[in-house]
Amino acid sequence: MKRTVIALFAIALAACTNGQGQADVTLQNTVVFGGAGDAGIPSGVALPNVAVTTDGEISIDVESELASMGKLGTLSATVSKNELAGDGLLQMQHIKAMITSADGSLPELLLTDLDVPENTTSIELPLSMSDATVLEYLEEGKVTIHFYVTGLPTTQPIMLTHTLVAHIDMAVQGSVTSF
Repeated sequence: MKRTVIALFAIALAACTNGQGQADVTLQNTVVFGGAGDAGIPSGVALPNVAVTTDGEISIDVESELASMGKLGTLSATVSKNELAGDGLLQMQHIKAMITSADGSLPELLLTDLDVPENTTSIELPLSMSDATVLEYLEEGKVTIHFYVTGLPTTQPIMLTHTLVAHIDMAVQGSVTSF
């Protein structure tokens, strides 16, 4: 009985010439922002009650996964979540993020730029670029997202979780058995 089901399934796949495939890609990374020393405040000095800017970065590499999906057909993406979360946001007043390809083949572009509301431990980062441009960067290869945050200095580094969720659509063309 199993052979029959598998054979019928293979025949159905071979007959498929057009269709739509979908996948969700979820990326979660920890970004670390330095404490007072990294912001240029010497050790043992009282922390000022003025905002300082520090930075942190993450690297993302989903090129091979997207290339595999791209073999089935043309890809398009919708970013449904671009978020920073963690108690460290309580210290922050402003976030700016830039994206660049690690190999320099694509220019550095503004990913997001926003003020952080008070008493926030999770914030959606609105994109300053189209979903198609985000996909272009992710398909290119390893990318770096560089975050610049402004807020009150802390003695210890701040760790936040960055979550990016993209819904990928694949316009399947031709027989899937040929891939």
